[in-house]
Amino acid sequence: MGGPARTIAEAFRGVAARFPQRTAVIFLGERYPYAQIDAWSDRLAASLARRGVRCGDRAIIYAPHSPQWVVAWIALQKLGAVAVPVTHVYGPEDLRFIASDSGAETVFCADTNFGHLDKVRARTPLRRVIVTGLADLLPAWKRIAGHALDRIPRGKVRAGEEVLRLRDLLSERTPPPPTDSAAAGMAEMLYTGGTTAFPKGVPFSQALFLEACEQHLAAARALIPEGENVVLQGAPLHHILGQVFGLGALLYGEAMVLLPKTNLDALLEHIERHQAKTLIGTPTLYRMLLEHDRLDQYDLSSLRYCFSGGDVLPIETGNRWKERTGQPLLQGYGATETCGGVAMARAGEELPAGSAGKVCAHQEALVVDPGTLEAVAAGEPGELLVSSKHMVS
Repeated sequence: MGGPARTIAEAFRGVAARFPQRTAVIFLGERYPYAQIDAWSDRLAASLARRGVRCGDRAIIYAPHSPQWVVAWIALQKLGAVAVPVTHVYGPEDLRFIASDSGAETVFCADTNFGHLDKVRARTPLRRVIVTGLADLLPAWKRIAGHALDRIPRGKVRAGEEVLRLRDLLSERTPPPPTDSAAAGMAEMLYTGGTTAFPKGVPFSQALFLEACEQHLAAARALIPEGENVVLQGAPLHHILGQVFGLGALLYGEAMVLLPKTNLDALLEHIERHQAKTLIGTPTLYRMLLEHDRLDQYDLSSLRYCFSGGDVLPIETGNRWKERTGQPLLQGYGATETCGGVAMARAGEELPAGSAGKVCAHQEALVVDPGTLEAVAAGEPGELLVSSKHMVS
């Protein structure tokens, strides 16, 4: 199998070559094998390269969960471009700020978001818009039925030379360009709200992202061998929690179950139907599931690893989850700036109630006095400083 992958693209290509028919993505009842995602992302990377997208260029992903979200992200990695994923619920001004701040010249946009984008596009560096519909990569009969029954939302898109359709780009047969092998280069940039003014862009190197994914997925391996996991995506792909577990799963031959939006019954039904083994989400999601009046109608016995992040997990919520499902609800502490987990509770570890686990192997953490920056004694409060070898300054 060779040594460790140096880039995300290299890691994904390796998995797709070894397990071409293994399921990578499950979406609205359809299973997409690794070979298909690999082929689509090759075609898209080639089409983007023909239109001037180069290594280091920024490209925004502004769309709800779908296979094409994943294809776009992997295609950008294959080009050595920098993905800038944002929530699809952003309005025009949020999008204008991030496009201008990041310098992005390309945006992948859902047709239902195009109206927001079109209002501000002239005030941004954006030069090309790639539009996709939610059902674009579903089988034809599902697309036709979904639109006929008005089950699939559609938005109006204004035509123009700079407006391209994702389906058209995927139909082109241009040979894929060689991947720009820049292991120390940026993989993507996530925007985080912080505490002041506008969101701040946090860059991740290829190496840091790969390390973070390995640490997060390794936390479940005492219960789920590598390659056998099915991750239910209860956290968004534009958030670091959803990235390291969900996108990370695709770098290790796991399956990721995507929902276009968070719906409790759909989430529970997907766990049961697809025998999901890992569930990730925030404490709020777990509390909502526990309070859902139809929770007992679903079989959740396939779950082996349940992880909570993004906020402090109340001990009472964790206790209720274990009582209901038989599975402990583990938590971690992390941040966008650290590419996810600083400390994590791993499957099978005995930890004090409320613990966020042990510091991850790739992170260095120190608690200091905020006034003097001197390390405090064990058990004393202070400010947490975190660093890692591949963190981008």
